[in-house]
Amino acid sequence: MLAFLSILTIILYFLSTFLQGFCLKNHSPTFTKITTISGFFTIFAHGALLFLFIYYYHNLTLSKLISLAFWFINLLACLSALEKRSIQKLTLFTFPLAALSLLLVLLFNHEPSFIDTSNSKQLFHIILSTLTFTTILLGAIQAIILTIQDRKLRKYHRGFFSLLPSIESMEKFLFQILTIGFFLFTTLLISSIVLFSEIDSHKLINKLILSFSVWVVLGILLVGRFYSGWRGVTVIRWTLLGASLLTLIYFGSLFSKYIILLNYLIPPKH
Repeated sequence: MLAFLSILTIILYFLSTFLQGFCLKNHSPTFTKITTISGFFTIFAHGALLFLFIYYYHNLTLSKLISLAFWFINLLACLSALEKRSIQKLTLFTFPLAALSLLLVLLFNHEPSFIDTSNSKQLFHIILSTLTFTTILLGAIQAIILTIQDRKLRKYHRGFFSLLPSIESMEKFLFQILTIGFFLFTTLLISSIVLFSEIDSHKLINKLILSFSVWVVLGILLVGRFYSGWRGVTVIRWTLLGASLLTLIYFGSLFSKYIILLNYLIPPKH
């Protein structure tokens, strides 16, 4: 049943992509409403499927985390498109990628889980970490694209970048993403202290110090933007710094969990 629903959702993603392209080309108000509803319905179906895959199979695999990341990217893009219609162009790229990520879940669903899904604290922490990492990494990618887009337009070399939203829309979307990322990261920090304060306090303190550094970097970036109007190279440097530090924390945690899993599956020789 889940396999059938997954294939149906994958088809819906590609259908929504086609509708988005048709709507952007023809500027039809009727098709705009249809594509918006279609996009949100597909994203809802994707999220529900991920929940069911985790709930029924009791595992959280790398393919599911990747699919969760693309689900959240599409959700952010569609919500932003309600305010700034040109952001809708981004879904022409992210919808097909989300469809492929769901196909990965279907193909690699029986991979061993690297956490105990019955442990609600760990499951909540990993999912929140993934959403936070995805948001801030998306901000870093957005900042790089924005910089390249600006340089290409200044030289009148539009090419591929003509398919993207305007620089103004992209910049606004960037700081919407970073604001959401800062909120998620603040929630992650607080929940980590509350939920895991009694577990391996030495490692926890080291991770919290590094995490607090990321939080400070993001905070300085947002303050600099909203109070001093930071733009361009300054924004991309601070965004990449925060994303780089967070990448060390996130993949460090995942790597350690995979090592634990491998030690469990492949017992040492005596």
